[in-house]
Amino acid sequence: MLRGYQVGGFSEFGEPFGWKLYLVDEISKLEITDNNFRGDRKDYNPDDPMMKEIICGIERKKASK
Repeated sequence: MLRGYQVGGFSEFGEPFGWKLYLVDEISKLEITDNNFRGDRKDYNPDDPMMKEIICGIERKKASK
């Protein structure tokens, strides 16, 4: 499984943006781009209960005082 943030394109459920759970064996037409972003995205959960093992994640922004 892969949890990723979709930024456009086709969505089976009509929501082309947001966090999605993907079965790696079913991924097709994947495009790797040079696009990037800073920090975490809304609703990012580094302790995602759907993930048995997390190999790579992003560091959460530290709360400002």
